[in-house]
Amino acid sequence: MPRNRRARAVARVRFYGNLSQPQIAERIGRSQMHVSCSLRHALGFLQRHLES
Repeated sequence: MPRNRRARAVARVRFYGNLSQPQIAERIGRSQMHVSCSLRHALGFLQRHLES
């Protein structure tokens, strides 16, 4: 899955599914650190687009 799609999917589960980072990591088979980086990427993308 491309990075942007993965980051969007992680953000969707985090905020709409109300799951914690460790829960998401377990669900997708990645580390909590990977989930954190994906969320940071997705939120940075949103912030840049909202500011423009």
